[in-house]
Amino acid sequence: MPQHMPAAIGAKQLRDGYRSLFSVLKYDLSFTILETVVVSEEWAFARSETTGSSIVGGNGMPEANKELFVLKKVDGEWLIARYCMCTSRPALAK
Repeated sequence: MPQHMPAAIGAKQLRDGYRSLFSVLKYDLSFTILETVVVSEEWAFARSETTGSSIVGGNGMPEANKELFVLKKVDGEWLIARYCMCTSRPALAK
């Protein structure tokens, strides 16, 4: 569920959405894993923070986000079952 966009449902919507996004945006980001918790044999979650910049047409914009990943183990491999992010930058003045 990216900020200001509808939630993508299913692998095809995710793939198409990220292809479209990465065709216009480039990122220079650092990720920090804040917490990982295995809740059961099949489920876990992870929290992270991201800082850096996104680049559109040669112009960089600061990025600072918080993310939550819900993971599900399928055939012995942890996969992202749900993902949500929001900015941690201050709100723009009105």
